[in-house]
Amino acid sequence: MRVLTNCLALVIRNDANRYFDTQTPWLLKPLADDDPECKDVQVKTKRLRTVLWSTQECLRVVGILLQPVIPEACQRMLDHMGVPARERDASYARVRAVTVGDRVISDGEARKFVLFPAKK
Repeated sequence: MRVLTNCLALVIRNDANRYFDTQTPWLLKPLADDDPECKDVQVKTKRLRTVLWSTQECLRVVGILLQPVIPEACQRMLDHMGVPARERDASYARVRAVTVGDRVISDGEARKFVLFPAKK
């Protein structure tokens, strides 16, 4: 069962990575001088939130599934994402039915977190 879970986690991670790359969220972020009332800016902002939420949700599921293999790293990642400890068993390893953008990590938070720091 553990091997199957690990394989599933890797498949999900690979699909999430492909999704993130093809959606190019770095091109969706509105620029500082963009008019927030512009329809195109609103559409891009909504799409950006969807892409980031979807990617974050995949990472949450992978973090839960990989806990038996890399428990410390998964704990740090899930802590950073704000996943309650009571919601980290395998029964929570599914996409949640929540509002898109329910808890998307902000730019500032994302920059502060490194899952696997470089060895010195």
